[in-house]
Amino acid sequence: GKKLLVVDDDALVLSGTASVLASWGCEVDAATSREQVEQLLRSGAKWDLIISDYQLENDTNGIDVIALVRQHCSKPIPCILVSGNTTPAILKLAGTNGHHLLHKPVKPAKLRSLAVYLLEGAS
Repeated sequence: GKKLLVVDDDALVLSGTASVLASWGCEVDAATSREQVEQLLRSGAKWDLIISDYQLENDTNGIDVIALVRQHCSKPIPCILVSGNTTPAILKLAGTNGHHLLHKPVKPAKLRSLAVYLLEGAS
């Protein structure tokens, strides 16, 4: 099973996404904030893929959180950004940072195919 990090400040969305991923046989760490991600990193967590909401609380965004995780990792981790905001600026920001962007609401089938593609491409 692959280890995934899911970040979303909406607890309902977070638990929904986490349970879908778990049902596919993934090990999932879920976090609602940058602080929780920092705690997981301090405890030595490592992941194969990150799925993060773009807009997080306290002016944090998914790109910041992904950058934080990448600083702690020896190898680049593929990332999926999820956003309800589809402005060109966000699309450009995601693309510039090499993230794949999915728009809300995300269909599980679409998430799964992208996750499988990224995980298999990485191995």
